[in-house]
Amino acid sequence: EAYTAWIEADGAAEHLELDTSQRDHLADAMIEATMLSLRTSDGLDLSAQDDETRRCLRAIAGALQRWEESGAVELQLDESGCRLKAKLIAPQGFLVSDALLSDAFAA
Repeated sequence: EAYTAWIEADGAAEHLELDTSQRDHLADAMIEATMLSLRTSDGLDLSAQDDETRRCLRAIAGALQRWEESGAVELQLDESGCRLKAKLIAPQGFLVSDALLSDAFAA
């Protein structure tokens, strides 16, 4: 009962921030955040504070663009490249999520 209330209150969202402190490379942290976030109903919502992170966000957005065109994902990258939002569209997006994530990792 307490767990259900926590989920309904969006308690899990506060634990999905990008933490690069335990990673040797920013790209590894971005891959992990992308994989974990896209498999949730809220999807991915990442912000960039520096040029390297903006390059990563643009690369992920580029890799996901063909999946947006096929109707598997909703994708938003702001004009400055500082914020990326992506969300799998059920059921198609979840059915092809492994291929979609593979493309994002290769970017």
